[in-house]
Amino acid sequence: MAEGQWSPGRKEADADEFRPVLDIVEPARQRRLTVLLRLLLLIPHFIVLFFLHIAAFFTVIV
Repeated sequence: MAEGQWSPGRKEADADEFRPVLDIVEPARQRRLTVLLRLLLLIPHFIVLFFLHIAAFFTVIV
């Protein structure tokens, strides 16, 4: 393999490399009601974005 290409194997120089310990917590299970409420809260956001898109369209034309 030519020098400078990626190799999936470990090299001897990697033995001294610091490897951090990851402590990742799994996300808690969400209730269907809270997911539904979040989706309902997106509706006004999309309405505002729709009108902003229309305003930006006419601003670019002018």
